[in-house]
Parts: sequence; structure tokens; C-alpha cells
Amino acid sequence: MGQGRAGAALWGRRERGDNDDGTPPNPIAVPADAALSQEIQRLRDTQQLLENNGSTLAVALAVLEGNQTQLKKHGTETAALLELLSANQSATRLEVSGMMVSVWRERSTTRSALHQLLHAMWALNRSSCQVCPPGWRLHGGSCYMVGSGAVGWAQAQGRCRDSGAQLVVIGDAQEQEFLTSLAPPHETWIGLHDRSKEGSFQWVDGSALSFRNWRWGQPDEAGGGEDC
Repeated sequence: MGQGRAGAALWGRRERGDNDDGTPPNPIAVPADAALSQEIQRLRDTQQLLENNGSTLAVALAVLEGNQTQLKKHGTETAALLELLSANQSATRLEVSGMMVSVWRERSTTRSALHQLLHAMWALNRSSCQVCPPGWRLHGGSCYMVGSGAVGWAQAQGRCRDSGAQLVVIGDAQEQEFLTSLAPPHETWIGLHDRSKEGSFQWVDGSALSFRNWRWGQPDEAGGGEDC
């Protein structure tokens, strides 16, 4: 008997004349090895799995290449944006520097003008508060004058107004002491009255009476109509 390939059919042979017509006998089928068949099937399954994985990897590779292209594009756009931001930052710095220089210049100019104004105001106040017209006396930043002639209270107030002044408003004992030394020995009008309401005294500038240093027995409403 002869043996063919693994898994093939085995043929039996007889001497010539076994069959009457001289033809070879019918083949006898023998089943293939079961373990070998399983190994072949496993290899086929593995091949199919590798082919599927290869397709999946090809798709993933295409996606990665697309992402890489997008990243390159975004990188180019980002670089352009950064360059633009850098240029804008430089321009902004120059603009801010120019504004700061202008502000410092304006500040210096304003301070100089303010100093000149304060100096002028100081000179004006000095001339107006410390220098009195002829015939007037300076005390505590104000000018005083004692008028001449016997006149009534209203006439005295009118003369003061004509001179740009008013009857004196006494604020404290020092001012009263100065006025006492300045005034002649006879009576002199001051800017205190109760003409609006009897017994309610106020100064000609509208301020209420706060400093009180009446002579004994005053005010006495002399003659029944004394208001000053």
C-alpha cells in the first residue's frame, strides 16, 4: 500500500486481476487530524483579527494625521496671534508712556499755576487784611475807625456802609479792650441791637449775641425806646 499527503485519502491496491475489468479499486476516505484542523482554524481567525485590527489602525492613523494637520494649523494661527498680541503690547506700552509723560507735564504746569495763584492770593490777603485805609486802625486782621459827630444809630450804620464797613461786632474781651482804648471817653455806637424783637439782641451781621460783657445795670431800655 502507498501513503499520500497528510489529510488526503489512502488508496489500496491489489494485483492486476483483482477487478475483472482491471480498474483500480474505489478510494477509502480517512478523516483529517482534529488537532491540526483546530490549529488551522485558529490561524485563520488570527489572520482575520489581524486584518480587522489593521483596518482599525489605519483609520486611527488617518485620524491622527488629521489631528496633526489641525494642530499644525492651530499652531500657525496661535503664533500669528501671539505676534499680533506682542505688537499690540508694544504699541500700548508706547501709548501709556506717552500719556504718563503728558500727565507729568500737565501736573508740573498745574502745580506751577497753583503756586502762582496761591502767591497772588497771599499777596492780596496781605494787602487787604494788614494794610488799612488812612485814619483806620488794624487789629486782629480787621480795620477799625471811630466816627466823628453826634448821630443816631441808624445814621452811624449808614455812614459805615458808605465806607464799605459796618458798625463793629465785638467777638471777645480782647477786641472789646482794643475798642475801649480806641474810642473817646463819650458813648459810641456798636453793631448790637434789638430792633427786630424787644429784648432779643443780635449783631448787624445777623449773628446771635454770644459774647456778653454788659456794664452794670445794662441793658436798661432808657427812655422806653432804647434799641441799641
